[in-house]
Amino acid sequence: PPEFVRLIKLQKLYLSRNQFTELPSFFGTLQTLEELFLNNNRITDLSEVVKLVHLKVLNLSSNSLVQLPHEITRLSNLRDFD
Repeated sequence: PPEFVRLIKLQKLYLSRNQFTELPSFFGTLQTLEELFLNNNRITDLSEVVKLVHLKVLNLSSNSLVQLPHEITRLSNLRDFD
């Protein structure tokens, strides 16, 4: 929902087990997000995730990813990746 863009101090977000196939375009605006849990979905596209440059923890396990985009290297603060 568009209300997410108002969450300017959001640091952790758990969206596991929701059957998501993609993330909405507003997702890249969550610039304070440090921990994101998207495991056990059906995600195939990470174009919004790679915009979250402050991410420290990212869980994408059990999704439908074939390969990681080169842009994932922009997440230089990432310390825990699954």
